[in-house]
Amino acid sequence: MEITTTNRGKPCLMLENYRFKCARVTKTTEEWRCTTDRCKARCTTYLDTTIVIHSSTCHNHSSMTAEDKEKHKIRQFFKRKATDDISARPSKIVCSELRSTESLDYTHVKGIKNAIHRQRLKLTPKLPKTRQETMECLHGLKEGRNSQFGESHLGEDILQTLDLDSDIVLVTTEANLRYLCDQAVDVFADGTFKFAPRLSCQTYTIHCRVNDFYCRLAYFLLPDKKKTTYLQMFRILKSTCELYGLNININTLHVDFETTVINAVKELFPATQIKGCCFHLGQAWWRKIQELGLAKEYKDRGSDIGNWLRNDDDDDDDDDDDDDDDDDDDNSGSVHPLQDKALRTTSPLFSVFRFSGPRISHRPHNVVAPSSCLSPS
Repeated sequence: MEITTTNRGKPCLMLENYRFKCARVTKTTEEWRCTTDRCKARCTTYLDTTIVIHSSTCHNHSSMTAEDKEKHKIRQFFKRKATDDISARPSKIVCSELRSTESLDYTHVKGIKNAIHRQRLKLTPKLPKTRQETMECLHGLKEGRNSQFGESHLGEDILQTLDLDSDIVLVTTEANLRYLCDQAVDVFADGTFKFAPRLSCQTYTIHCRVNDFYCRLAYFLLPDKKKTTYLQMFRILKSTCELYGLNININTLHVDFETTVINAVKELFPATQIKGCCFHLGQAWWRKIQELGLAKEYKDRGSDIGNWLRNDDDDDDDDDDDDDDDDDDDNSGSVHPLQDKALRTTSPLFSVFRFSGPRISHRPHNVVAPSSCLSPS
C-alpha cells in the first residue's frame, strides 16, 4: 500500500493493485473510493497513517497490472519533473528518463508529453481578455508578483514603466537606456501593427546604433496612434531616463511619415532634426505613380516619361537592373525598384530595419534582445 497522486494531482491510495481516491475526511479517518466509475469498492484509513481500518474490495473490474502501475508512477514522476525544471523541453525530460524503461511505446510517450504541457499550463497565468485585465496583470509583474516573468536574462527589471491612465507600457532596461542616451546622435523609431501583442494597437520600438550594430533598445505597447498617445510615450521615455539620472537629447530622429509622431517629436524635442524614411517615401511614390496610371510608363525603358520618373539620366548604372519588371502586375502593391532607388540615393534607414534582425545576434552582452523583452515569440 502506498500514497501517490491522481492525474489531477489529488492524493491516490494504491491498495492490492487498485487505485482509490479520497472521498471524505473526518477528524481522525479518511475514506477512499475506487477511481473507476460505477465501482463501489471503498476503504478507510487513519489520517496520520496508512493503516487500513476497513476495506470493501468488491471491485467490478480487473486490477492493475504491473505494467499499468509502472506507467502510472512514471507519469506522476514526469508531472513533478515538469514543474521542478520548467525550462527543459518535454522531449528532453522524456528521453532522459525512459532509457531504462522498456514498458512504454510511442503512444504512451506522446501522452506523457501532453501531461507535461498540461501540468505547466497550470503554472502559467491565464491570458487576459480585456485591456484592463492586461494592465492589471502587468501591474502585478511591476509590483513583484510573478517576478520571474518580468526580468531579463541578466536579472534586470524589463517592465520599466506602466502608465495606467494612458495604457502605455515601456519595456526596456537600465543598460538599454544608458546606451540610448549615450548614442542619441542618430535614433530610429518605428511602429508595427502586424506583430503587436493581443489587445494592443501597436508595438513602437526605439532603435540605436551600438558597437556598429542597430539594436532595439526600447519597446512601447500603445493603445492607439493618436498624437496625445505619442506625446505621452516620449514623456514616459524622458521621465524613465531621468529616474536613472540620464538625460536624453536626440540629435537626429529617423521616422516614417506619420504626422502624429512628427508633431509629437517637434513639441517635446524642438531641437531634434527629423529625417524621413526613404523606404516609406519610395512606397508613397510608387502608390502615386499607380494612382496616376503611370505604372506602365515607369516600367517602359523606352518611354521618356518612364526615364524621367526613374531619373535614368543621372543613374545610368541602374539601366540593367530589374530586367524582370515587365512580368509584374501593373497594380501590384509589392515593393518596386523605385523604392530601392530612393534608398540607394539617400537615407540608410531601410537597411537598418531590414538587417536589424540578424544583427541583433551580435549585440553587446548587456543589451536586451527582443526575445528577452517580450517572451512570457
